[in-house]
Amino acid sequence: MVGDHFNRCRGLANTNRYAGSIKLIERNVAGHSFYVCWFSKFLTYWENSKFKLIKVDTLKVYEMALAHDIVECVTGDIKSPVKSLSSTFRDSFKDFEKMVLETVIVKELPCGMQDEFLSTLHEYEQRESYESLIVKSADILDNSLECLEEIRVGNKNYYEDNLRSNIKMLFENGKVLKSVMYFLRYPANELGLSVYYTESQMQELKSMDEFFKDYI
Repeated sequence: MVGDHFNRCRGLANTNRYAGSIKLIERNVAGHSFYVCWFSKFLTYWENSKFKLIKVDTLKVYEMALAHDIVECVTGDIKSPVKSLSSTFRDSFKDFEKMVLETVIVKELPCGMQDEFLSTLHEYEQRESYESLIVKSADILDNSLECLEEIRVGNKNYYEDNLRSNIKMLFENGKVLKSVMYFLRYPANELGLSVYYTESQMQELKSMDEFFKDYI
């Protein structure tokens, strides 16, 4: 059973991102999960060590980040815009993902791990805890950089609109998480994302410079 789980998870390295989209750079879900975990590490560090306004459970963030797309080892990667074309399809697919998680993936885990694993992923889906917001923000950040890389090699269709939509969502999450705004002000600027900010978004970030004080 556990061996089946590891074999299934290894399939994420062969599960392509952006199914059905024209893409010039191949990516897989396993690589995406690593980057989400890595971005989450920095956001958590800044929340706990720099701003100290909230307390984030670091271990839970790592577990949530690594497993946030684990159902895709069964379902494959289906783009969010496709899921949103029909509310009926979106809701049905969400129910399908829940069934896959509970009856396939979780059942392959040791009994003592099942409840905590399921609880962690349900918490991620609810987007109410600081940990889930950090992981979702990290997910959006990696998706944004993937879009930027496609744009830079001349593939602008879909990716520019998706990038602008991502940035809007990040600013929404930044109302709760100072680390997200910090990332948007400094690392994202260094990475080249800021050229897609609106003027009002850029001004909002600049207005926080005194609060940020320094870049560590």
